[in-house]
Amino acid sequence: MAENKRYYWLKLMDDFFDSKRIKKLRKMAGGDTYTIIYLKMQLLSLKKGGYLEYSGLEDEFYKEIALDIDEDEINVQVTIQYLLSCGLLETSDSIEYKLPFVQDNLGSETASTRRSRKSRENAQKALQCNSGATECNILQQNCNVEIDIEKDIDTDIEIEKENTKESVPASDLDFDAEWGWEYTINAYPKKTSLTSAKVAWMDKLLEVIEPNRKAVAKLIYEATVAYVTDYIEKNPDDTNYRYIPKYGDWLKEDCDYWIRQVEKRKRGESS
Repeated sequence: MAENKRYYWLKLMDDFFDSKRIKKLRKMAGGDTYTIIYLKMQLLSLKKGGYLEYSGLEDEFYKEIALDIDEDEINVQVTIQYLLSCGLLETSDSIEYKLPFVQDNLGSETASTRRSRKSRENAQKALQCNSGATECNILQQNCNVEIDIEKDIDTDIEIEKENTKESVPASDLDFDAEWGWEYTINAYPKKTSLTSAKVAWMDKLLEVIEPNRKAVAKLIYEATVAYVTDYIEKNPDDTNYRYIPKYGDWLKEDCDYWIRQVEKRKRGESS
């Protein structure tokens, strides 16, 4: 007898992206990647009813998840930290993790149930088509209306994109904020917790309105390079960078000063 396979699905509510917690996640630098990671974690948990279990294969839970869903470890670590902080992921023992959203929006059925349901749907459609040409015409009209609506939505999206581009200086449009983060953290000589450093980086970007974030990300990158260069020139003997603060602390305390220095240099002013 053939195996009666079970299918699982996640019911994504129409207001999913309107949730404040998801909006905040998406507005972070790299937020769209983190949102995809969150969705992939949900899909991974479906067969276990919305739970993820740390098996100990890797030395950290986030590394194990990164391996399962084929995503960058640091991105997964930042995502998990955020999910835990706002209640989208819960754990009491760091072994079993619960995704509350999945438990409320999980669906499943066996292969035989699926076949029976589709048979009923097909039979119902056949009855509707036989009921007369009028209904078919109405259905066709509805389809045309939906197509027109989709075209209008696409047009609105394109207009919105153009308006956004006009509000950002052309020189900053091609700057990749994620690349800027990776470059600066690699260039910064005193290595510390990547997670806390990236949270501090994202907090700086969230201080400004979204259309300006690429420009600010570029300024943070330039300010970091300027600071490190200045420190090396003034402290050539400090090969261990003893007096350099942690990068997260530098972003919170000294970054604004160095951004101003970079802006002055661009204007040709003295420091």
